[in-house]
Parts: sequence; structure tokens; C-alpha cells
Amino acid sequence: MQIANLLRRMSFQEWGGTETVVFNTARELLRDGHGARIFCTSALDRTGDEEVSGIRISRFGYSYPYFPLSKMRRRMLDKKGGNPFSPTLIRALETEKADVIHCHTMGHLAVQACRTARRARIPFVMSLHGGALNVPEGEIREMCRPLEHSLNYGRLLDLVRFENFDPMSRADGIVCVGYDEYRRVAAKFPEKNVIYLPNGVDPERFRTAPDPGFRRRYGIGREKFVVLCVSRIDYQKNQMQLLKMMKWLRGEMPDLHLLLVGPITATDYFARMKAYIAENALEECVTIIPGFQPSSPELVAAYRCADLFVLPSRHEPFGIVVLEAWSAGLPVVAARVGGLEHLVRDGENGLAFDSADLNELIEKCRAACADRELRGRICEGAERDLEENYRWPRIVARLEAFYEELCNEKRR
Repeated sequence: MQIANLLRRMSFQEWGGTETVVFNTARELLRDGHGARIFCTSALDRTGDEEVSGIRISRFGYSYPYFPLSKMRRRMLDKKGGNPFSPTLIRALETEKADVIHCHTMGHLAVQACRTARRARIPFVMSLHGGALNVPEGEIREMCRPLEHSLNYGRLLDLVRFENFDPMSRADGIVCVGYDEYRRVAAKFPEKNVIYLPNGVDPERFRTAPDPGFRRRYGIGREKFVVLCVSRIDYQKNQMQLLKMMKWLRGEMPDLHLLLVGPITATDYFARMKAYIAENALEECVTIIPGFQPSSPELVAAYRCADLFVLPSRHEPFGIVVLEAWSAGLPVVAARVGGLEHLVRDGENGLAFDSADLNELIEKCRAACADRELRGRICEGAERDLEENYRWPRIVARLEAFYEELCNEKRR
């Protein structure tokens, strides 16, 4: 089969869960003898083709249908929440000899990709990586801030081109990476082929020997108990809650050190974090590294230098970083939200807390730091889950079967 994957952006400088899933899925499909090309805009990157690990990545020019729109606001949309037009991308998609169009974004691109698939009489598949039905109102307001006082002429274009429809309602198949979203989508579209297909991981990548120089390079003492969070610096990821935790725990646990790793996708939120660190004199116990490229050995070294992994997200469709932390042998403390609620079972393969409850976060982290036996027990549970459910070959085998089923239905 030839699979055309479509997503909003694919930049190795600004990496997230969606990009991780698409890239690793494409790599496994190639290993299994299929074709898997990636189509995306040139947001945060350059226009043109690139081949990485045998995967052809094609990036196209794009625009946002808003006026006025400054360079700063355009970049904010590139990082998060943008809904671009890209006629050249769609024209390239129309000429691709694909058996399946698999869309990993919503909005204008999804609508046009859906029409392209219907004209070609091939399956149109949508993957929901969170954000279709379960994004909190506060997060939506934050994402829309770059569009304040701008005219959205895209709505007029949609009406003129008869593209004002929900592409999910016309998809042949829907893939949900988070179980919470899967339940909602299956209830909304009971007649559709909807599957829960979690993200995967390559555990061996995170099991290399620890790099003894990592802590030295970033000024973290050898004696420190390192609490790690790998995620975009963003209001969705809720790192501010970890800073508040450090304010309360640093007195009783002077060796505690917080390490935050991830690209900055909300600059105003990052500014608030830096101000909070300065106001509370946390500079000596907090290190922020603004992200590594996904293939960087420094990312693996960050996991391997840590003692505990914490993910305090306000909203999280899945949480692929939890799989990475498990692979590195780290005990995990995660917010009880979205897909994390299904992934992390309190006391079995991790510890869970209410993302809005600072006291519960402090209690769970205090327990994990103090109790070596507890850490070992939840790590054993995590290892069993990882091996049984989350290796990439197992995940992609299920996806291939789903593609085959949809293609067979189209042939009938």
C-alpha cells in the first residue's frame, strides 16, 4: 500500500507527539514493505522535499486567512493552533498515487484532503491526536489569542468553495490515540469505523548507558534527585504547577532538582515561568532546556540522568513521553486527565493526581521520592504494560489491518 500522511507541520526543530507518531508509523510501514510519504506545510521549516530514514517529507507554502496578521502572530500560529491554507500541498496530494490518505490535522487541510480522497475513491482516514472534542475552554481561548482583532476571511472562502463541513463526518475511518477521545468519538459517530490505537515507542532507544557528563553540562549536581518533565513549554502542559511544587518542597528536600525539557510553543507562558522562578529564587533548583531534536542523544541522556518523571498536563490526549520515561526505567507521576487516565493506573504502573490539585501533586511526588520500594513496584508494572501493548511493530500491525479493512470496503 501507498499511504499519504498529511499533517500541519513536520519540523525537527519543533517536535511534538503528533510528529513522533507520524514519523515512527511511516518508518514501520516502510519496514513492512509499504510506501509512506509525508505531506505538510513549511511552518517552522523550509519549503521543499527532504528524505529522512527513507521517508520522503514534502513541505509546501501556506497562508493563514486572517487580516491583519503580524510576523509574530503568524509564528505563534505556526507553533500551535494554526489553520492554514496550502493550495500547492493539495495539488501535490491530488497527483500522488496513494491507496489511503491519512490526515493528522483538522481545519482547511482536512476538508480539502477529504475531497481529494473522495474524488480518487480511496479511503480517507483521520487521526485525532487530541483537540477534536475534549480541549478545555481555557486552552482554546489561549490558542485563539493571536487572532484577536483580526478578520477571518477564511470562512468566506469556505462558503464560496462549498467546503464548510466537518471532515470527521465524512471520514471512512477515525483513529484515536487517546482512550478518552475514542469513547467520545465512537459515541458521536456510532456508524463509523472508529478505533483506539495508542502511540508506541522503541524502548531500546531509551535503555542506553547513562551519560555521566549530562548533569555536568547543564549544571546539575551528582547528588541531586532529578524530577524530569519532557513536554512543550506551554500552558497545556502546566509546568507552572511543577514550579509551585518546587517552591514548597525545596525546604524539606534540598537535593530535589527540577529539569524541564521541551520546545517553547507559548512564549507568554514561558515568560511567566521565568518571572515566577526569579520571584521565588528557584534558579538553583530548576533547569530549563528549550528542547532537543527528536534524534538527539541529549534527549535520551536527559531521561537517563533523571530519577522521577512527572507530567502535570491540564489536557493530554495520550502522553507519548510517558512511554519514553517507562522505557528509560523511570517511575512516572502523571495528571489524571484525558488519555493519561487510561494509560497511568495509580499504584500499578505509576502514580496519578488531579492536575489542578497542587497538594495532591506534592503528596505523590513526596511519596515517590522517599519510597524506593514504591518506585520499583510501579516501574515493574510499567515494564509489563510497555512490552504487552506499546511497541511500534505491534501498533503499526493493527494500523495496517485497519487500512486493509477500509480498502476492501471501498472495493465492494
